[in-house]
Amino acid sequence: MGNDLFQFALTAFVMLIVVVNPIIISPIFAGVTKGADAPTRSGILRRAIFIAFCIALFFLLVGRLFLSYLGVSIYSFAISGGILLFVMAFPMLFGDKSSVQTPEDKQVKSPDSGDPAIFP
Repeated sequence: MGNDLFQFALTAFVMLIVVVNPIIISPIFAGVTKGADAPTRSGILRRAIFIAFCIALFFLLVGRLFLSYLGVSIYSFAISGGILLFVMAFPMLFGDKSSVQTPEDKQVKSPDSGDPAIFP
């Protein structure tokens, strides 16, 4: 029993690190907060971690109930997530950006238009 719980916790932690990928996010964070001083960067980082933790905790506690309320099974959610990843990744095989990543309209907001701690 204890070994199974450790195995599950280790697998979940590794999957979280793979999904979040802090090595890739670090230079992006440095670029987005390029003009900020150290205390401002620290505040943005704390806010981003807090918001991400709250969202993850919410879906950990309420996610299965939310999906069942919508009538979506875990398997159909996994399949639709795989299809979405495929649709986004397929154009990247040919060196293009997917239409999900590039907005069609020319009114692209500047990076300074919002809080950098909140991002998709």
